[in-house]
Amino acid sequence: MSFRRKLNTHDQWLNYCKKQETAVRATGLPEELFRRADVLEDFLEHGLFRSGEGAERALSEISDDAFLALEKVVNGYFDFQQSYPAFCQERLRRFQRYG
Repeated sequence: MSFRRKLNTHDQWLNYCKKQETAVRATGLPEELFRRADVLEDFLEHGLFRSGEGAERALSEISDDAFLALEKVVNGYFDFQQSYPAFCQERLRRFQRYG
């Protein structure tokens, strides 16, 4: 008898990122940011990412096209986007819209 293993949340996240590979690449953000959902959530909440090498990326410094690609990734996976103040504030600043 065999048992089908259900995907854990990390596996689900990696599968989602693989399906959204074009949008993930279009963000221009480091791959390291997308390796775990909680790392991306921290970026969306605080607006700053520090890589393992110490390089920093700020949400406010990415291009509008990159932000729209990031928004596509975020909208397809995360609910309750109001939990990510840096992301919501940046979207409002750039596009004068909440969602």
